[in-house]
Amino acid sequence: MRTKHTLSTILLATVLTISLAQAESPRSKIQQSYGQGIERIDLIADQAEYNWGSGADANWATFRGNVVIRCNGNELHAEEIRFNSKTHDAEAKGRVVLLGANGEMWTGNEMTVDMTNPEFPSVQASDMLIYYAPYRLEVGKGGVRQGSYYAEDVIFTTCTNAPGHRHYEFHARDAVVVPDDDLTAHGAVPYLFGVPFFYWPYFWKGLHNHYGFRFEPGYRSLGRLPADHLQDAHLAL
Repeated sequence: MRTKHTLSTILLATVLTISLAQAESPRSKIQQSYGQGIERIDLIADQAEYNWGSGADANWATFRGNVVIRCNGNELHAEEIRFNSKTHDAEAKGRVVLLGANGEMWTGNEMTVDMTNPEFPSVQASDMLIYYAPYRLEVGKGGVRQGSYYAEDVIFTTCTNAPGHRHYEFHARDAVVVPDDDLTAHGAVPYLFGVPFFYWPYFWKGLHNHYGFRFEPGYRSLGRLPADHLQDAHLAL
């Protein structure tokens, strides 16, 4: 009896030791790479689910848990990413953050990204925040296409205060930002301490100017506007 009791104690202690060791040891990360050269994609995740079938779901895999995709200096972070190993399209969900190689940052809950674009990933998303120094853009719908940022139902500002406490901001129907060049918006309404005070059918700002407010007649911009626009206003911040 004493021998059986001793063996049981030893086995129980062994099982507990193994269980504790497994609990303390971190689960190994899944690491995979796709493509070569500037189109090389490195992917890290906690879990992976592969689809080996054919048809519409072919070449797709779903990665979950602290997922990170790196390509050409850009990084995509999300809780879950559905990735196509052939087209390199990524459908990200849950606390999505896209970091550009030049310091840009996009955040949102859902985002569709083509990471292999040689200039910058093509992005489509809704309810997204874009940080392009010194600008912050709150976007109802938008993305990145051919190196330019486009947005619909957008709020943009350089004020670093939280929403509802900003010194100023602009609300616009749509906007396009060409990095290191300019920002163009339509249906722009400026707000000063939460109060709207003007309206621009067409708004333009060069991204190289940093000298307060300036209003100009829009004759220089007539070539960029429809013929029925008689004038325009430029505002430099």
